[in-house]
Amino acid sequence: MTRLFLICFAIMICPALAAGNLESDSATWTREASAEPGQTLTIRDGRMDLEIQAHDADRIEVVAKVSVKTNYKGFVEDYFAEEHLELSDQGDGFVLDLVSPTDDRYEKSSLVKRIFGGTRIFSSSVSVRVKLPATYNLDIENAYGDMSIDGIEGALRLKSKSGTVALRNCGGDLRVKNSYAEVEVENFAGPVEVKNTSGPVTLKDIEGDALVENSYRGINLSRIGGNAVLDGKSSEIRGEQIEGSCEVTNSYRPVILEDIGGEVSVEGNSVEVSIRNVDAPVTVETSYQKVSLVDIRDKVRITGKSSSVELEDIQGDAEVKTSYRNVDARNLRGNLSVQGNSSAVNAVGVAGDIRIDTSYRDVSLRRTGGSIEIRGASSGVRIEEVNLPKDGSIEVDTTYRAVRLDLPGDLNASIQADARHGSVDSDLPTEKWGASSKKGKPRIRLRTTGNITIIAK
Repeated sequence: MTRLFLICFAIMICPALAAGNLESDSATWTREASAEPGQTLTIRDGRMDLEIQAHDADRIEVVAKVSVKTNYKGFVEDYFAEEHLELSDQGDGFVLDLVSPTDDRYEKSSLVKRIFGGTRIFSSSVSVRVKLPATYNLDIENAYGDMSIDGIEGALRLKSKSGTVALRNCGGDLRVKNSYAEVEVENFAGPVEVKNTSGPVTLKDIEGDALVENSYRGINLSRIGGNAVLDGKSSEIRGEQIEGSCEVTNSYRPVILEDIGGEVSVEGNSVEVSIRNVDAPVTVETSYQKVSLVDIRDKVRITGKSSSVELEDIQGDAEVKTSYRNVDARNLRGNLSVQGNSSAVNAVGVAGDIRIDTSYRDVSLRRTGGSIEIRGASSGVRIEEVNLPKDGSIEVDTTYRAVRLDLPGDLNASIQADARHGSVDSDLPTEKWGASSKKGKPRIRLRTTGNITIIAK
């Protein structure tokens, strides 16, 4: 990545460029030394494209190439005369430093004074290639340049700014801090921690836990061998094939998770959530966006504000709290509980008990297998294909809307129906409202200010 310094009067730039009066040249430095596995390579305040690779030798080898371009005549030769590459042995490792005449860490030379004294255009690009023993620690701070690391295992501490960071086939313990550029880690044996700002993060084939913090750009994880903790601010988050638990915090952008082996927790503000194929409990808290859970082999709990909810193939109990949007559930092997404010509820194939509290929207149930309790305000209710246990019950209490119940024709149940301002039309015998139910029979109590219809099938 090119470092560009503009020290100019704006009125003079265009003529200089148009004239093409630019000098350019490049120089290469090499350094090498004996190195032992387990030592540390340190780079501070680097501004370079940096490539680090493992090799079989117990040596550190460095090749640095610098290219310079300027419109100050005679400048290039003087620049390379003052720039030099240092590889300092610190006993427990090495410090690598490319000392440039324009480096603020050093006293400004006469050459720097010339740059700031009149040179109008100056740019340089620096690329450094390092070869190390495979087992080696890294402590690197870099800016405005890309980092590429391959085959290194150790304590890897990488800090970058405005430069991509890419690691492949590495291991140990990785901590990366970056901004405004991508972080990509593939095939890492050990835990990974990435903190980024406004740059995408991609992790693949991680044999350990993954912790990611990011903002405004995407987070993508696949094949994670441990737990995942993901904190995004307006970041689209995608995760798949995570063996452990997955904890997500986000805002305003979707969260999409699939094939998770452990417990899942998603907390978001205006976050659309889609989760599939999970072996453990799932908890979601969001607002204003859709929540979809499919093929969850444990219990689920959803808290939404103006969030539509879709549940399918849930093996545990399902608890939903939302408002103003629909709740749709299909093929639940456990119990279903819905607390909705102005939320329509549609459920098909619920094997366990059902409890619903809602208002102003209708409730539709089909192929039920447990007891049913519905509390509604101005909510129509329709229940069909009922398989009511012998000790089960159906309790419906609503207002202003009709209640329709389809029952098996041979059902022997205690049925009470109260249509306070409407009518009761029943194919099966009903009892007086408030009468004591007979023991050993399913109990059915329907109450509304609208009409009640009971059909035997």
